[in-house]
Amino acid sequence: MDLDEMYPAPLLPDLVPKTEAELRAEIERGRVYRLNDKFFKFAFGRPERKPLFLDLVNSIVCPDGERAFSDITFVDREFAPLRRNGKECHLDIVGILNDGEQINVEVQVLDRGDYKKRSVFYWSTVHCGQLERGGLYVDIRRTISVNILDFDLFKEE
Repeated sequence: MDLDEMYPAPLLPDLVPKTEAELRAEIERGRVYRLNDKFFKFAFGRPERKPLFLDLVNSIVCPDGERAFSDITFVDREFAPLRRNGKECHLDIVGILNDGEQINVEVQVLDRGDYKKRSVFYWSTVHCGQLERGGLYVDIRRTISVNILDFDLFKEE
């Protein structure tokens, strides 16, 4: 059963609210959006849905059809601050792929004007979390960051 069968059309409107207040009001009325982070985590971020997540990642990272990734281990999405007054990091989906590379997939519906910096912060948090004390930099694996957005991030392009 695919997601459209699980969630009929009235729950998946074509028009996404453009303000946070509109979005919250729609969610309160029972509307579900494919790019809502809670729905996205439910659909793709659970161990029993690994095949869906791997299909998504492979289609984005390898658009020519090859399957670079065949397995993922989902890991904790909550990162404590690195210093006492530092910022916490709550990510949508984080995992370690079969070749040891890490991946972070984020969805964002609303443009609050800070997403470029936010995305780099998320990527760097996942990336720097690889090494333990005394670890070797040569052991750092590639970290892939996928951002699925419902707005134009690079308006000038």
